[in-house]
Amino acid sequence: MAPICTILAYFTFLIAPVIAAPIPRSTNPTYATQRNQLVLYDSANRFDNDIVLSDMDKKANAYLHALREKETTELKAQSQFPPGLHFSLAKPVIDGTELFKVIRSMPKGGFLHGHLEAMLDIKWIVKTAAEDIGNCYLKFVNRIYPTFDERGNATIQLPLFNFSSTQLPGSEWGSCQHARSSFPGGPSAFDAFIERQNSVISNEYPTEEKAWAKFDLVFDTLGSLIEYQPMFEAYITRLLEQYHADGLTYIELRSARWDTYHLDGTRNNFSSVLDSVRDIVAKFRKDHPNFQDLRFIYQDLRSNPTADIQKSLMDAIALRKTHGDQIIGYDLVGHEESSSLSRLVDTLQKGQASASKQSTSLPFIFHAGETTRSGVPPDTNLYDAYLLNTKRVGHAFSLSHHPGLIEKFINSGIAVEVAPISNQLLGYVGDLRGHPVIDLLLRGVQVTLASDDPGVFGYEGVSYDYYQVYMAFESLDLASLKKLASNGITYAGMGQQEKLEAMEKFETLWNQWILSLVDR
Repeated sequence: MAPICTILAYFTFLIAPVIAAPIPRSTNPTYATQRNQLVLYDSANRFDNDIVLSDMDKKANAYLHALREKETTELKAQSQFPPGLHFSLAKPVIDGTELFKVIRSMPKGGFLHGHLEAMLDIKWIVKTAAEDIGNCYLKFVNRIYPTFDERGNATIQLPLFNFSSTQLPGSEWGSCQHARSSFPGGPSAFDAFIERQNSVISNEYPTEEKAWAKFDLVFDTLGSLIEYQPMFEAYITRLLEQYHADGLTYIELRSARWDTYHLDGTRNNFSSVLDSVRDIVAKFRKDHPNFQDLRFIYQDLRSNPTADIQKSLMDAIALRKTHGDQIIGYDLVGHEESSSLSRLVDTLQKGQASASKQSTSLPFIFHAGETTRSGVPPDTNLYDAYLLNTKRVGHAFSLSHHPGLIEKFINSGIAVEVAPISNQLLGYVGDLRGHPVIDLLLRGVQVTLASDDPGVFGYEGVSYDYYQVYMAFESLDLASLKKLASNGITYAGMGQQEKLEAMEKFETLWNQWILSLVDR
């Protein structure tokens, strides 16, 4: 905790933005004026210019800045500066900082980019399936994946889970309880083993190709754990609890068609599953009235055959007609190297035309530009996303290559969903101080922060992403944090009245948080 004298030492931050550098000591008074004018000119278009800090905000801003400066100096002296570390090494360092505790307590508005199966701690999922839900069985299957080295390919054994009231046929199936109790080191060691097998946490995946080869493998395992309806309900309940505790009051997840099953063999179609989510959220709201909603973006794999994508578009349209307050858009996911948006333009446009004929709409919210490459389809997907009237863009890592497109995004009100830790762990950036998000922010592109697949990356929520961005870029301040958080409401798939209500709740929570900082 910074003493009051430290805060007063940063009095200049009460009257000027953090981005303003100290006035140079020049004997020429004209130079100082010109320099200040240049700084103001350079920052005129940054994304957070509309945020006006109150006197109380400015005091909190000074406290945060002082704390960041203190921890930056200390951690750099130990070669432990988190944005410069691989996240597997950075996380325990972050956990021990005072600034992270402050960031974690900060209201964060809406969370707009996550994938259903990969939102929670894998160890918790396995333990809950075995101990609390019960009737859990698993088997290991061999999966071949490319290694992008001299081996060419390798084989890994990954688990698949099933829930049954009786022993499943086939010697390969065993009970989860037995597997956990007989594993060397016991149940907790088994849970950690399953997490390692189904995550991209370690630094052994140094390139985009290696990371994606492993990343693509894990979703069958994670999906098999939550296709059982009681387990799905436990998962959604836990998700609401954990993400609300992380400061979020609204959540959007990408999901394919998600049907579930029961022990008696009956199945819930996605429509029924959405009804169950509605009930869980309503129950959660009774104890957490500031929580707004959990909604879904219908997804399909971009690499699927065109006929499959046509079918998923029709499925999404049907759900928009019956559950339009829960299915708020459509996306194509998966490694962008696998397929470009340009091959699907006609299919996607016909899908939207079909929605219109059926008196509904199907907003697109595309992944695009998740690449370090320039001028080839992963990068040029950004052009197609824009021309297809995407409401937001997931990742847009390469958008900084396109000054003209940046202007189009700004003028069209297209926000970018940025997941910095995901970008690091999937091989797009090493040191987060080199992440292109800062280029977008300072040029006026509106951004929301998200965590993409945090369960696969070894954490939950989005506080780590906020921490890393705030620490990496000293030009960001309290106004920046507030804008990033409120953007999660501004660009959410809600109606205008819902957004007004959500923003009122956010402002109340934000002011309470500011008071807690000033009172320290």
